[in-house]
Amino acid sequence: MSNQLKKRYIFNKSLSKLVFVPLVLVSLVIDAQPTAYSEDKIIFDEKNSPENKWLGRWQATDTLFEINLKSSGGIFKIEKINSMGFDWISNSVTLEGESLKLAIEYGGAKGMIIAKITSPSQQYAIASVETCEPVYMVICALSKNRRIRFQRLK
Repeated sequence: MSNQLKKRYIFNKSLSKLVFVPLVLVSLVIDAQPTAYSEDKIIFDEKNSPENKWLGRWQATDTLFEINLKSSGGIFKIEKINSMGFDWISNSVTLEGESLKLAIEYGGAKGMIIAKITSPSQQYAIASVETCEPVYMVICALSKNRRIRFQRLK
């Protein structure tokens, strides 16, 4: 009888190793994966988003000034295609309702440009300076009450 117990013990020990090792490995894999709750997941459909009408290449009419607006996961990025020698920076591009707002820094001045699409075909937009500081800067004085028409390029 003790011989049967011994065999049973050896069998159970092998079986426990076969069961225990995969369970440990599975639990390690599960612990290594980040947890995400359904409310943390954001599904973004770029083609049907309201910002899709802004994406693409835009050129200021009658000039060579050209930019490209891109979006990744709902975050806009602006790319200079031809800045006509102007060294400007934009770190913030946001969509507020139907308006696109760009924070711009140029030549020591900081400002906010607001653009609105003006045509039903979404091929034209008008951009104007909303704010410019410091107001004594020449660029701020020259840009006050100015509007620039942009055309989407295909």
